[in-house]
Amino acid sequence: MVTSSSAPRPPAAAVAAGHRGGAPVAEPGPTPVAAAGTVDAGPSGYRPSGWVRLAPLIAWGMLAGAIGYVLTSNPTDRKPDLLGGCGWYAMFGTNGPTCGGTRMVWYLLHGDVVNAARMHLVALIGTPFALYMLVQWSAQWLFGWRLPALRLRWWVWVAYAVVFVVYGAVLRNLPGFEWFHIDYMQAGIGL
Repeated sequence: MVTSSSAPRPPAAAVAAGHRGGAPVAEPGPTPVAAAGTVDAGPSGYRPSGWVRLAPLIAWGMLAGAIGYVLTSNPTDRKPDLLGGCGWYAMFGTNGPTCGGTRMVWYLLHGDVVNAARMHLVALIGTPFALYMLVQWSAQWLFGWRLPALRLRWWVWVAYAVVFVVYGAVLRNLPGFEWFHIDYMQAGIGL
């Protein structure tokens, strides 16, 4: 065996005990329990300890509640929903930036991607990215798994927000974009 160092190697028992030729080296082991809300940055990266790390479960619960609402209220029929009509349409009489979002989710949950795109194309494009970010956050905080982070430049986020608003509030209301214009099925209440 050839080594590049001319220094003598410590005996195997000393290496096993944590000594590397003089100064003792700390053995890797469990980290002490941190206070609630502090960071336990182990080999998997950022992961808070305590109850804070369960925050993704709140987001999943809110998403489940929203999906449950959409499935029980069926925004594609002509019956009034529990929460009433679209506030934007009631005030301005045009499609707004988020108009069609609940119907997009309804059609997407039922496998109708074409009608989901018709209801809100830009939100449909952003849905897989948002779901991946939620899964990545949940995997890291709940289980310590490190999935590749979605790293987009700041201008991508700004451009998406601008396109979201311009498409939702302007383009869908112009002639020539009738396929994306949402027909309000509940006359008088804005849906």
